[in-house]
Amino acid sequence: MMKLFRYDIEFRFVKGVNLVLADTLSRAFLENDNAKETYRPRIMQENTFEDIPDARLQELIAATSEDAELQTLVDIINDGGPQHRDRVPYCTLPYFEWRDELSIQEGIDVKGEAILIPKSLRHDMKNRLNSAHLGYDSMMRRARGTIFWPGMVKEIKQMTDLCEICQESKPKNQREPLIQHSDGQSP
Repeated sequence: MMKLFRYDIEFRFVKGVNLVLADTLSRAFLENDNAKETYRPRIMQENTFEDIPDARLQELIAATSEDAELQTLVDIINDGGPQHRDRVPYCTLPYFEWRDELSIQEGIDVKGEAILIPKSLRHDMKNRLNSAHLGYDSMMRRARGTIFWPGMVKEIKQMTDLCEICQESKPKNQREPLIQHSDGQSP
């Protein structure tokens, strides 16, 4: 709202008949009578994988094609997916919450710009994140927005809690000096 204060906005009423563009767009809808669920197009950026080496991309594509859970998810994404939780296959139920953000690019499932990591590569990804032993916050900063799987935050938290090196480098709470109170002059 503060950005709009620098403009002097003037509103004018225009009859609906004179709104040519709005009238055209409202009447040019796509007819799809035989669709059971409402289809919503998925929009994503084209340069999601430009910083990832080709060998890593091939490894992700191969692991995704072997992961039954992600292949079921691919089928759901391609079909548009059910809009009700009770119609979703059990193995893909954890992804239902993010159904509007899921898409497929070059054979890899993505959530927004984050790559969905197959189960076979999750342990390796956690080890790569923990290679510097900088603790939970640093690992989450590195992971957020680049990789994703349901329960990732919980698994990373558990990994840092069990890592002795991360616990040693974790900032310690400063000790407060004990302040003695006087015994007082009366009971």
